[in-house]
Amino acid sequence: MRTVILALLFMFVSVCAFAADAEVSRHTFTSAVVDREPVDSLKTLAVSEEGAVFYFSELRNLENTTVAHQWKKNSDVVYEINFDVKGPRWRVFSSMKSGHFVSGDIITVDVVDTDGTVLTSDTLNVK
Repeated sequence: MRTVILALLFMFVSVCAFAADAEVSRHTFTSAVVDREPVDSLKTLAVSEEGAVFYFSELRNLENTTVAHQWKKNSDVVYEINFDVKGPRWRVFSSMKSGHFVSGDIITVDVVDTDGTVLTSDTLNVK
């Protein structure tokens, strides 16, 4: 009986330690992603810009979980994409065409887990 209790206690402590280390270590809006790395970090998006806006995130210690990029335009969810995290360091990105936005829009991307918990969030103003 004592062995079972100790084993359960060890598993509980291990799970808590794993959860404490899990994080989104880097995250940014960018104009492009090359070799799984953002080429820049956008603070605003010009309406005249053609192409797409990207959102990059690096996930640490979230292996065997699913996270999502939840894109919002003026607080309304307009796009969501799920990522199955398959390693202790996992880089993911998503994008939307710039033409979906007009001057004055506020773009937000929330990185959320399967419970809907927001792990991190970034906002980009459209000028």
